[in-house]
Amino acid sequence: MKNSSFDPFDTTKIWPKTYYPLIALGTITLNRLPTNHFSEIEQLAFSPANLVPGIELSQDKMLQARVFAYSDAQRYRLGKNYAQIPVNRPLNSIANNYRDGYMCLNNQNGAPNYFPNSFHGATTSYRFKETIYSVEGNVARYECSNENDEFSQAKTFYRQILSPDERINLARNLAKSLALTQQFICKRALENFSNVDQDLVNDIQHFLNLQRPTKMEDSNIQTDLERKI
Repeated sequence: MKNSSFDPFDTTKIWPKTYYPLIALGTITLNRLPTNHFSEIEQLAFSPANLVPGIELSQDKMLQARVFAYSDAQRYRLGKNYAQIPVNRPLNSIANNYRDGYMCLNNQNGAPNYFPNSFHGATTSYRFKETIYSVEGNVARYECSNENDEFSQAKTFYRQILSPDERINLARNLAKSLALTQQFICKRALENFSNVDQDLVNDIQHFLNLQRPTKMEDSNIQTDLERKI
């Protein structure tokens, strides 16, 4: 992270494959179609908290929030024992501390729900250990630094990835939204877009027709302007 020009764990950024090449781990093969859409699709419960040994969570704050939020949403949607629904059950036997509750299909013979105990037989596995990493710095509230590179990826996206038609569509869509904002908001947005490419600003201004509705004009005029854009 020290050598990166941007925060790799900023969810608004893309990891360039030039610097972060993809690593092939394997293939997933679809070998059949669902036989029952409700039982196999509607009741399916995905969660980034379901990790296999060797894959761990990064410092991405959005990912860390989803680890809790996804499982919590499944409990609300499908019930606290959603992991016992056939489509969500693991292929191997389990020895966890989940007990009772509505729709409990396997209560593990009423074994104790705490660890360690004298009856369960489960032991801690040290085969896979979590990676150790170090952190430094102070924990505090702070404003984002202006030194962060916030526009290089936007420039690359606009100049090298979008086609000419897509650039026009982007400008048209942005102008459609900016036409309904206050003057100072529009000006500030255009200043930000100028850090990406001046052509983008020129196209947006073209679709805005350099004229905006005033406060004295009614919503019908805004609707007419929106139709023109």
